[in-house]
Amino acid sequence: MNFDVRETLPSLTIPFVLFAWCCFVMPPSHAADALPRLLPEPLEVALALSAAPETLRAGAGVHVLRRGGYVGVKAATNHFTCFVIRTVARFDVQSADTLIPICLDEEGMGAMAPLHFDSARMREEGLSPAQIRERIQTAFANGSYRAPARTGLSYMISPVLNIPDGKGGVWNYPPHFMFYAPNLTNEEQDTIPNRGGGWLPWINNVGPHGMIIVPVGQAEQEMIRRSEAGLVGEVAGFLGNN
Repeated sequence: MNFDVRETLPSLTIPFVLFAWCCFVMPPSHAADALPRLLPEPLEVALALSAAPETLRAGAGVHVLRRGGYVGVKAATNHFTCFVIRTVARFDVQSADTLIPICLDEEGMGAMAPLHFDSARMREEGLSPAQIRERIQTAFANGSYRAPARTGLSYMISPVLNIPDGKGGVWNYPPHFMFYAPNLTNEEQDTIPNRGGGWLPWINNVGPHGMIIVPVGQAEQEMIRRSEAGLVGEVAGFLGNN
């Protein structure tokens, strides 16, 4: 099957325009394409776990980014593992402030995490986004990367979802759930992003790693924002002071 690798890479680039969530843009504060700024490990662990519901956090595994790539710092005792995505190779200009907490189930860790971990490692090695995309395309073609073999769920319900804007800055995206939907298209399901004000499901990353995005409700968004206010402040303080 032929597909554009840019469509298979993480790409939360369509805002929920009528959501109460404030989608703000942070201008680039460091040189474009700089390596991700490493968070203090306790902050990165807390941020990674904020992607999951509180009921899953105690048993969830955690990987953190260090110079050179991701390392596991907490073993999972349930079916979920969390980390913070720092590299989104579909963009030609990266940001040092990309922060995308995600919790994947076991199938997601087997099928999708390798792409994220490899992208981070290749960026650490100095490869350009174009070079990373080329290697990812090759890995899909030779079977090194695969689509999920079954339906599964991943969580991205953190209030901190700093998505690259493609210009070296980031913007904040609302919390949501994701269900694996390999090679399903929005046209097939008539799930056009932002139809109905942005609260309807839609398909992101169309291709082998396609996912159905299900937005968190507005009341739940407010609850998340209140309960994680301390974490949001810590992250903002780190980004502002480093």
